[in-house]
Amino acid sequence: MKSLLRALAGKEPIDSPQYMDLRDRIDFGLIYMVFGIICAATAAWSNFGNQTYGPYGYTQTRVGLFDATILLAGIVAAVTGAPLIGRLFGGKIQWAVRILLPIISACWVAQIWNVKPANDGGIFAVMAIVGICSFLLLPVGLELAAEVTRNAEASCGLLWLNVNFVGFFWILIEDHLRAGPDAKPPYNMTQALIFNGTTIATAAAITMVGLRGKQKRREKDVEKLHEALEDDKAHPGQHNVHVFIPKE
Repeated sequence: MKSLLRALAGKEPIDSPQYMDLRDRIDFGLIYMVFGIICAATAAWSNFGNQTYGPYGYTQTRVGLFDATILLAGIVAAVTGAPLIGRLFGGKIQWAVRILLPIISACWVAQIWNVKPANDGGIFAVMAIVGICSFLLLPVGLELAAEVTRNAEASCGLLWLNVNFVGFFWILIEDHLRAGPDAKPPYNMTQALIFNGTTIATAAAITMVGLRGKQKRREKDVEKLHEALEDDKAHPGQHNVHVFIPKE
């Protein structure tokens, strides 16, 4: 952790394995921001399920099903889709972010108008898409953070620390934005939905514009594999290891 904090502050020497240039630090900052916001928003959504849907006549059972849809759809997507993400975007995982992130932000913006009476099908559909895309994007975010920092353990710890930090304030803000008894319907969460959707969309847009996502850790690994292959060719018979060079 100490070495990562030094690298983020620009204090690591240029020949250090943990060295991060300015572009790497910007990338990690963008990942840090959008990862914390999306995870915190999704977690807070479950906490405010009854407050969000209740004013429009939805029962607690139906609200529970809405929340469960995110989890179940996400688990199925993670089990079946995560290997495909690795195969399709192994050398260009930043493209997985560019594809999935706009879909997630669009769904949360759509919830501003989607939460209304007798709209079960629309809510189930949006929650399923959010669950699928979020669970697919989560490991991509962790992997990309490890790539730009070359420090998987510390970067993962910082990301989840930020999720808890942002989540704490997210709940306080959304609770404060809840309407009063004189609103129509009373105690609705429309302002919280607007905050939720616009904040996620803004963070996603900034990330889409600014993220480079160069996989430097992968590049170093491939370079070492090439060196091992060249050494094996130069000294045949001395190594009993088959060297596999991943495709870009």
